[in-house]
Amino acid sequence: GSIGSIVWSQNNFYPIDTTYFVLLSHKDSLKYFFYKLTSLDLKRLNTASGVPGLNREEVYKQKILLPPLPEQQKIAEILGAVDEDIEKTDAVIAETEKLKKGLMQELFAFKNSKEKKISDIFEIGRGRVISKKEIQANPGPYPVYSSQTSNNGEFGKLNTYDFDGEYLTWTTDGIYAGAVFYRNGKFNCTNVCGTLKPKVDMDIRYFSYILPVCVEKYVVRTANPKLMNNIVASIAVPFLSLEKQKQISEILSAVDDKIFANKNLKSKLLELKKGLMGDLLSGRVRVK
Repeated sequence: GSIGSIVWSQNNFYPIDTTYFVLLSHKDSLKYFFYKLTSLDLKRLNTASGVPGLNREEVYKQKILLPPLPEQQKIAEILGAVDEDIEKTDAVIAETEKLKKGLMQELFAFKNSKEKKISDIFEIGRGRVISKKEIQANPGPYPVYSSQTSNNGEFGKLNTYDFDGEYLTWTTDGIYAGAVFYRNGKFNCTNVCGTLKPKVDMDIRYFSYILPVCVEKYVVRTANPKLMNNIVASIAVPFLSLEKQKQISEILSAVDDKIFANKNLKSKLLELKKGLMGDLLSGRVRVK
């Protein structure tokens, strides 16, 4: 793992020379000690100028709050229960994403389906250059989307908007080139985002699922991957009946809703754990 990372193990293991391990020499809870060490953020003790490294003597100087053993055990039990819920939520997310992948393979196994070029069914546009300075000077409620994929691609928020309604956007440049997003409402996007506005009657959510599959092979994989507007315009995509589009998007949207709900639950559990660690491991809140 990364420098300062703490691993809990109940199995036999062999530590290599870049690993420190802890065995308690007195009667305390090792699991409590694990959580306490995690809370110390040991990577801040890195003093190496080149390759990151922890100085053992600096680690030894760290002081550990040791409440009575029953309290240690209870704190470890509480934090362990939250960790179990996080692990279970991770498992549900992984299984649901696996289900979605299988459904997409089945639903997109089209035979002799009618195809249309993207330029025939969408108005193709582009975002504009939006700097961090502009966002800082004009804070507001309207999201600015960039080339990233984390946080749904949101880069910041402005007090004005360039787009309003249902759109698809895609990343034109960078490591995430070809990533497609469904947008709905008032928003902005930067110059590394292409925009697609429907020109014909369609279920746009259907195209948010099928487009990433169709455009992937057209991404130019160089040092700075690209998928530019002129290439996107010429790509043909399966154009099913509106009823079929809606059926597919409803199925996949339901799966996405479950994934989103569980990712949201995981975020809340992580916040809960962070708060509990701050309270219980510092002694601000005592456990009887």
